[in-house]
Amino acid sequence: MRTTTRRAAGIVAALALGGSGTVALAAPATAAPVPDDTPGLPLELEAEDAVLAGGAGVNQNHLGYSGTGFVDGFILDHEGEASVTFTVDVPVAGDYGLNLRYANGLGSTMTLSQVANGEDRQIELPSGVGAGWGFWFVHQEEVALEAGEQEITYRYDSDDTGNVNIDAIALTTIGDLGTPGAERPTRTARRAPDPTPVGTRSPTC
Repeated sequence: MRTTTRRAAGIVAALALGGSGTVALAAPATAAPVPDDTPGLPLELEAEDAVLAGGAGVNQNHLGYSGTGFVDGFILDHEGEASVTFTVDVPVAGDYGLNLRYANGLGSTMTLSQVANGEDRQIELPSGVGAGWGFWFVHQEEVALEAGEQEITYRYDSDDTGNVNIDAIALTTIGDLGTPGAERPTRTARRAPDPTPVGTRSPTC
C-alpha cells in the first residue's frame, strides 16, 4: 500500500552549524520504538556505496556531503527510473527512525518514494529560504522493520517531483536527528513549516 506522509508546523529541527548547513526534520514518536541502547545503532550508510539504477549516479560537485560523494540524477529525464537501494542489517525487529540526508536547493518541497519492509511511501522533502545545493537536510521517517538484512529503496516514481540529491541514510532510534552527519556540531530548535538553513551558500544548479 502506498501512503503519503506530510510534515506540519511544530516539527523539531536540528540545525548543523558547519561550513554547509544541515536541517533535520522528524515527527513525533510512535508506539513500540526500539530502545536507545539497541546494539549497532545508529547505523549509517553512504548513498555512493548503495546500488544505483535508472540514471542515478555519484557526484561531488557540491560541498558538505559526507563520505566520498553523493547521489544525484533524480531529474525529469530519469522520472520513473532513478533509484538508490541500501542493504541494512537490522539488529532487532521494531520501530526505527530512518533518516535521509538530502539536498534540495529549489526552495520548495519535493517528493521521492521510499520503500521499506514492503511499504511504498511517498515522502515530502522540504527545502528552505536561501537553501542552495550545499545545504543538507536530515528527514526522518518512522518505519517498522524485521530483524535481519533488509533493503531500503528511494525512487523517483512517475507521481514524484524528484530533483533532490541523496547523501546518506541512518537507521537509528525515533527522534534521533544527529545522524547521518554527526561530525557536524548541532543544536535543536523549533521551526516554522519552511526551515531556514544556516551556513555558507553554494550555487544552485
